[in-house]
Amino acid sequence: MVLACKLFRLDEPMRTDVLIEKLKGWKESTEKEVGDKIFTLRQEISNLERWMEGVWGSLSYD
Repeated sequence: MVLACKLFRLDEPMRTDVLIEKLKGWKESTEKEVGDKIFTLRQEISNLERWMEGVWGSLSYD
């Protein structure tokens, strides 16, 4: 328990059930953040692909 408090920089020791709930909340928020970043990255990749198609389509080799 003391190690968990040090790892997660908690100010004071707490009951195990409270600590578990805090860790669950941290895990869920981290998963959401990562999911949001992956979604944004996929959008950026899609935009880049469309831009590259436009660039290559505008090049002409007459």
